[in-house]
Amino acid sequence: MKIASFAAKTEDAQTYPTKCWWCGALVYYHTNGYGDSVLFDSLGGCPWQVHSCWQNYWKQEKSRRQSITEPVILRSLESDQLKRLILAGAIHKLSSNGFKLTEEQVALQLGISVGQLRQEYHQIYDLYMQGGVVQVRLK
Repeated sequence: MKIASFAAKTEDAQTYPTKCWWCGALVYYHTNGYGDSVLFDSLGGCPWQVHSCWQNYWKQEKSRRQSITEPVILRSLESDQLKRLILAGAIHKLSSNGFKLTEEQVALQLGISVGQLRQEYHQIYDLYMQGGVVQVRLK
C-alpha cells in the first residue's frame, strides 16, 4: 500500500531534445521521474556525456549547499535554547507515537546514550513518575 502511494507521486521517465538554458546549445533533457534531471550533449550511449553547463551548475550548487550548514535561525540561538528545541522535538515525536518518555527512549530518539543525555541535557529536563514509570519532561 505504501509502495502504491509512493509510486503515485512519481512521474514517468522522460528524455527529449531542448536548448541549454545557459548557452543555447542543442542538448537532451532527461529525468528519471523521481525528481532528478540532467542535460546530456548526445544520446550516443554509455557513458552519456553530461553537458558542461549542467556540470558547472551542479558544481556551484553543491558549493552553495555545503556553505549552508544550518538554518539562520539556529545560528542565533544560545546553546541551551537549541538543546531545548532538540529535546522538545524528541519528546514530541515519542509522545505522538505512543512511547513512554523514559530517559532510555529519549536518548535512543536522539541517538545518544543515557549518560550523554544526562550530561548534555540535565539542566533542561527533570524526571517524574507517571503510571509507575519514571519519565522525562522539560523544565
